[in-house]
Amino acid sequence: MWSSSERLDQSIDDILVVGRAPLHLRHPKVHEIIHADFTDFRASQREFEGADACFFRPRHLLVRQW
Repeated sequence: MWSSSERLDQSIDDILVVGRAPLHLRHPKVHEIIHADFTDFRASQREFEGADACFFRPRHLLVRQW
């Protein structure tokens, strides 16, 4: 799990995580959108306004082992 004790680069204002299920990330700069239909983003379109970058990563590659 990623916690607020981990530091992000100061140039990053916000991180928007979009997924079908919550990842339960805890950080003041991280915001989650739970979205079921990845073929239609009309309902969440406003959430993406102003975004500077987008990264795609399959969920199975996001697992962190400590």
